[in-house]
Amino acid sequence: MEFVGPSLDDAQDGHAWERTADTLAVLQIESLRKSEQLFKAQCRDLRVASLLPVVDPFIEAMSRFMERLARLTNGRVFLTAGEGLGEFVIRDYVARRAS
Repeated sequence: MEFVGPSLDDAQDGHAWERTADTLAVLQIESLRKSEQLFKAQCRDLRVASLLPVVDPFIEAMSRFMERLARLTNGRVFLTAGEGLGEFVIRDYVARRAS
């Protein structure tokens, strides 16, 4: 099923992305209680364990892309290890919600 309607990119409301993230978080939490039903309905398994094998290849591909982009634009690109990334994202999210 695909959503039909205006894109978030077209939203005039500056908080549309935040509301969407909050709604998706609630949906994820609620879906945990219904995982057996979702798998029986042949939904894709997107739990962390099933996604881990594709994380490193994705990071490597993005690193190559960023290096190429830097060469093409004569710009600088800052690469970082994933360590602490989750903590950074959570702190940034909390700081933005507090402001």
